[in-house]
Amino acid sequence: MASPNNKNGGADAKASGASSSPSTAKVSTKSQVPAAIWDLDQKALDQWIKSVPAVHGSDKKGKDAMVEQAVANQVWTNLMMALHKLSTQERKKPPEEEEEDDEPSAKKQKSSSNGPPVKVKKPKVLYDIIDPMNVYVHTIRANEEEDIELGIDAYQEAATEIKTTMGGKLTQTTLSGLINGLAGAEGGVVINKQCQGKEGMTKDSQIPTAGNISFSKLKILAAALHQAIQARVEADVLVTTPIRIQEMLAADLQPHEFKAIRKRVYDTVILGKGLSQ
Repeated sequence: MASPNNKNGGADAKASGASSSPSTAKVSTKSQVPAAIWDLDQKALDQWIKSVPAVHGSDKKGKDAMVEQAVANQVWTNLMMALHKLSTQERKKPPEEEEEDDEPSAKKQKSSSNGPPVKVKKPKVLYDIIDPMNVYVHTIRANEEEDIELGIDAYQEAATEIKTTMGGKLTQTTLSGLINGLAGAEGGVVINKQCQGKEGMTKDSQIPTAGNISFSKLKILAAALHQAIQARVEADVLVTTPIRIQEMLAADLQPHEFKAIRKRVYDTVILGKGLSQ
């Protein structure tokens, strides 16, 4: 029975019933997309790392453990903290530049009184990368001659490409960045993408902020983690690509309807069935 306070209660109920019909209901595929690693938050990443025995202690049989559990926990905490601190902020302009930006608007007002307004190009917003553990900045390529000729600012491009999720940042991190993140030392322990250690750093050097793990073992640990991340990314791409395609091209279709379309495409394009009929 419709509520006395809702005169259209009957019509609304009828409309509601019609909208829930299997043949007309619009099903969002977003809820069907598995959580990809680049969308994970820190809590989810903490659960995922437990499935990487080479990095996070030992497996069920007690094998493949590279480091003690306490050290594994410490370096992972270091990495999460480094990624949490990685961010961007809008660069503040010097006072003289702010005064220059105000001049075009005055000229525009003056010209509008004598004729059509003059289009003034909006000042470009610049960003600074906040990366105290050096997990990202050192991977940005230097401005080569080609970049200068094309007017490319590699630093600004890198600043705008930093992901906002913890999982997204993790997938962007290179091997050298992982080493710096796991080390947990201010400024990192390697200075370039070739994983060259800082001055005085040897393979046997111990890193106090990472449970006194040796530099050589830290590099091996980072390599294992990097491999695990890449494997997870490839797996997530394979799983999520069909669903993302459906979301873009046919979001209003039922899952079984889109599956039927995929089968027809496979039969005709891949297997060549039905082309001669």
